[in-house]
Amino acid sequence: MLNMATYLLNWNPRRWDWFELEEEIFELRKKGWLEARWSCGVTKRILPGDRFFLIRLGMPPKGIMASGTIKSSPFVEPHWDDQLAERGKQALFVDVVFDSLLNPDIEQILGLRA
Repeated sequence: MLNMATYLLNWNPRRWDWFELEEEIFELRKKGWLEARWSCGVTKRILPGDRFFLIRLGMPPKGIMASGTIKSSPFVEPHWDDQLAERGKQALFVDVVFDSLLNPDIEQILGLRA
C-alpha cells in the first residue's frame, strides 16, 4: 500500500460565502459522495488519493466540518476571490471528493479548543 498524505484545507465564511452548502450536503447524502474543486493554498505536493479534512475558520463555530479524498494534482485557475480574479490573480486548486460534509451552523462539528 502506498503512503498517502493527509491535508488540512480550510474555509473561512468571512472571505467566501458558500451559498450552495445545504444543496451540496443534500447531494452528498443522496449519492454518498460529492465532487468539488477546492483551493489548496500554496501546497503543490498534494497527490490524487491523499486524504483531506476541511476546517472552518474565521468565525464560530470553528472546527473540522468535512473530509474526503483528493482527486487531482494541484492546478492553476483564476482566483476564488472574484475581485482578485478580475485583476488577473490566480490560485492553486485541487479536485476533491467529499465523503462527509456538515453544516457547522446547524450540526455538531469537531470543534477547536481555545
